[in-house]
Amino acid sequence: LDPVGVPKNLKGTAIPFNAYIQEACTFKTILSIGGGGGVTCGDFCPRDIEMFGLGIPVIKPRYVAELADPLIPDVHYISVDVEFDAQYRYANHEKLSQAIAKRHLEVVQNSNMLDTVAANAREWYTRNLVEPNITLNLIKALEL
Repeated sequence: LDPVGVPKNLKGTAIPFNAYIQEACTFKTILSIGGGGGVTCGDFCPRDIEMFGLGIPVIKPRYVAELADPLIPDVHYISVDVEFDAQYRYANHEKLSQAIAKRHLEVVQNSNMLDTVAANAREWYTRNLVEPNITLNLIKALEL
């Protein structure tokens, strides 16, 4: 590993953003675990936003972050229960990976649930992050 934690054999192999989006659109669900270490590494991940905007259901550990317009488990994303240690890092990676796999298998063939979660996430994205809503929400939050 190099100093930032990227395996040396993967350096320079990033795919272009358009190819990333095209590939993401081929999946029924997308896994998002933020920085991978728990809340301290990023509870709310840019991948979440990208997938909400595309209308692709995200499966992830239950959010800890609270937002002005809440993201509701199993409404806006497919939630996986997780245990945290005292620093809000994932307490048991093996248990978490098993819980993610189990949850995926529970929902992957449930087209109605996947479609509903995807539509709800897309609606949340539009309401909060599409112009002019993002600007209006910021003005409101700042009481300008």
